[in-house]
Amino acid sequence: MKIGRVKLNFDYYSPEKDIYSDGDIEEEILCICKKGLEKEVLRTDDRWPILYYFSPIRQNILSWYKFKRNSDVLEIGTGCGAITGMFCKKNLHVTGIESSKRRSTITAYRNQDYEKLEIYVGNFAEMNFTKKFDYITMIGVLEYANMFLPNSRNAFVDMICRCKDLLKDDGKLFIAIENRLGMKYWAGAAEDHTGICFDGIENYPKTDRVRTFSKSELEQIVVSAGMSKIEWFYPYPDYKLPMQIFSDAFLPTPELLSGDVSAYDSDRIQLFNERKALQSMAGTEEFKIFSNSFLLVVGK
Repeated sequence: MKIGRVKLNFDYYSPEKDIYSDGDIEEEILCICKKGLEKEVLRTDDRWPILYYFSPIRQNILSWYKFKRNSDVLEIGTGCGAITGMFCKKNLHVTGIESSKRRSTITAYRNQDYEKLEIYVGNFAEMNFTKKFDYITMIGVLEYANMFLPNSRNAFVDMICRCKDLLKDDGKLFIAIENRLGMKYWAGAAEDHTGICFDGIENYPKTDRVRTFSKSELEQIVVSAGMSKIEWFYPYPDYKLPMQIFSDAFLPTPELLSGDVSAYDSDRIQLFNERKALQSMAGTEEFKIFSNSFLLVVGK
């Protein structure tokens, strides 16, 4: 099936496994994309899903990276295409994977003018690819590994191992994920996936469906998967709407952490000023530990 120049591949699609959805808002998003009204709606509609799906700030997470020209990118979890378009604009050959048929269709409509995009609909763990990729991205995906690999003893390690097998020898894997010890959670923000305050800090006592990690835990997972070259980056205020991205080579000064840290997705408690708390840790190892999100660039 093709939408514009984009190919949708349903070879691995199973309707009974198409369970991930944000609800009826996705039908609304699809109608907006079919009409090409993304920019107009973003200017006039202040709902969180509209901001989350259509804000160009989402692309900041990787728009700065110098990708090799005409390289092959595997984007695991395209969602509704918030970052996919950035890869297409860079003239990369993009293979997208998304378990939801509706979300895949939204991504196709948003990027229908790009012929170097093919979207596979289904579970990444069940797909077979004969080619290897220069880059693989998991932006907000690793935390759901237990859903992709329900029978695995360690789905998070196995997920990265599968990515490693699909990477070229000099390829890079990008992982963006929340920090379960992020400062915003200590300050009272509900855990992003469960909506429960302090859930990640308490190490998810009531669920294993979704899980994020501390810096040391995440490093151990990546190393256990046999990938030892890790570059750490720290999106601020988080990876979803990153306004700044710091690194081990360039940690922030207090003045650089003066931007907005508002929560747009839901109401929240504010036990203390998280920005001031992070400013007090600027330039230190503690800032890395309490960063709200991580971005890892991983090589073999």
